[in-house]
Amino acid sequence: MDAQELLRRREEKIVGLKTRRVEVVNTKLLKYMRVDRLLASEASKLIIERASTIRDPLIPALGGIRREENKFHVYREMQSRRPQSVSCCTIM
Repeated sequence: MDAQELLRRREEKIVGLKTRRVEVVNTKLLKYMRVDRLLASEASKLIIERASTIRDPLIPALGGIRREENKFHVYREMQSRRPQSVSCCTIM
């Protein structure tokens, strides 16, 4: 084998490696393109719908806690029912 033959084989090998690299990148990009996409406007609409339909116990505007589940409200009702002159404790 002469120098020309070695040079030609080396160039073919480099071209083959570059071609395989381009094919690998191309297949990765094709897989990436097949992924389902969601528009930002649709995503924000879904987030708003989800946030407005879920009851949040910390936010009264979004349902809050029901009166019978709210321990503080039950205590407040008990305070209002009890006569004001009677206290709960006697200090001696």
